[in-house]
Amino acid sequence: MADENNLAFACVLCNRYKGSDVASIDPLSGRAIPLFNPRTEKWQHYFRLVGPVIEPLTEVGWVTTRILRINAAERVIERQVLQSLARYPLGWP
Repeated sequence: MADENNLAFACVLCNRYKGSDVASIDPLSGRAIPLFNPRTEKWQHYFRLVGPVIEPLTEVGWVTTRILRINAAERVIERQVLQSLARYPLGWP
């Protein structure tokens, strides 16, 4: 049985794209950059919401948005629709 204190909310797509990855290689520096960890890190330190687009603010944010495909066209459209229906928080994802 899962321990509720160890669960993190993730959509099916994010979970699928992440798989077992905990980091990604930054193509510019060649360094391993960890993915954002929602259990220990604050979202607003790494990302900001600009309309329906989640904009990375750091290297961690950048690799996370790339690996999880957070700003794929269909996901941006989904956020746009949810925002227009007041079903998506405007100051937080």
